[in-house]
Amino acid sequence: MGVAATDSKDNRASFSATGNTIEVAALGVSVLSTVLGNKYSRMSGTSMAAPYIAGNLALLKQSFPNGSHVELRWKL
Repeated sequence: MGVAATDSKDNRASFSATGNTIEVAALGVSVLSTVLGNKYSRMSGTSMAAPYIAGNLALLKQSFPNGSHVELRWKL
């Protein structure tokens, strides 16, 4: 699944991919994340956006346990 990153205003991040392979987008700019040393840091990237999508898919799978991957993608 192609995931793009957006900013807090839902604009595509300058570093994020474009094109017809992108299916969904999520916040990926200046995301507060944990880092080594028991600290937090703001990070950017599609790797910050992908967990939002994975979490949403997990919730959809819980709500629709018999849903196929095609159905869950459509609902997402």
